[in-house]
Amino acid sequence: MARIPLTFACGLYDRMLALYTGEVQGEGIDLTFLAIDDPRQIFDRMGKNLDFDACEMSSSEVISRYAAGRREMVALPVFPSRVFRHGFITVNRKAVRTPKELAGKRIGVPLYTQTAALFIRGLLQDEYDVDLSGVHWVQGAINSAESHGNPSAPPLLKPVSIEQNTSGRSLSELLETGEIQAILGSGLPVALRTNPDVQRLFPDFHVRELDYYRRTRIFPIMHLVAIRRDLYEKHPFVATSLYKAMTEAEDARSRRFALHVAGHARRTRRDRRDLRRRSLALRRRGQPADAGGARPLHGRAVADQGAHSRRRAVRAGLRAIAQRTHCRCRNKLNKLRVGWDKKPTRAVIAAE
Repeated sequence: MARIPLTFACGLYDRMLALYTGEVQGEGIDLTFLAIDDPRQIFDRMGKNLDFDACEMSSSEVISRYAAGRREMVALPVFPSRVFRHGFITVNRKAVRTPKELAGKRIGVPLYTQTAALFIRGLLQDEYDVDLSGVHWVQGAINSAESHGNPSAPPLLKPVSIEQNTSGRSLSELLETGEIQAILGSGLPVALRTNPDVQRLFPDFHVRELDYYRRTRIFPIMHLVAIRRDLYEKHPFVATSLYKAMTEAEDARSRRFALHVAGHARRTRRDRRDLRRRSLALRRRGQPADAGGARPLHGRAVADQGAHSRRRAVRAGLRAIAQRTHCRCRNKLNKLRVGWDKKPTRAVIAAE
């Protein structure tokens, strides 16, 4: 049986890497992986022209289309992007200091129907009892004086106070000048780095995210995978084949991550063994283990000034070894943590 050619547009996430490299292949399909880093471009092209056979898609757009009777896509329970959004609410501290002070304000948002914006509104209402009914929304790109892509989302079911940003300035600039009092969405304004008045509403967002997950077990879904309905109706097996392939790709990512963690653990044990051996050498010789040609561990020559001086030198050498080893381990751990932050499982791993 000939394999069905299929184009799939998606960001190059770690959990999709095995599909991109061909390590994992879907049964009965010949997958062409189109790596596109800008999700908005994928959403707009799929939403307007169905440019791809399958793609990463905004979950809110798929659901709103379905509710409006536009059922040209079939959604798969595969989630390329899952992100906590507590850290994506920025405010001008001159106007807003607590969540409830957002009520009645002018708030910038890339797109009112954006999944990230939708989740944040629900979070503010459900977790912090914020009344958003009187908010005036200003839509536009966060860091440029343009619109956020060229979406084709269906009209809203209820009237909402929204205006398009036509000021010729970005939402970030409007936040600095106080013309809007907050921004929420999938990105952060550049003013967060340059203006002390622009701050995250929740500076301790990491702690809040972990607490939220422990209480609710919710890991927010941002994007899912959608297939063209005409392709699905012609070749129904494609949905199952894609789902299985993406599950295998995720498993491959988990195996790579486990190997990385195990390698870090082995290196940490090796450093500890090295510390113990060198500490033992110090105790036996009464001097730094790398004395005799190497630089002193504690930064100055070790003078033999009696037993008290030798003991003091040994203690200084031990502290220097411990500090250097700790720094090496800490740097490795920090690199590992950075890797976790780029993955959707960071908060889940930390919470378990």
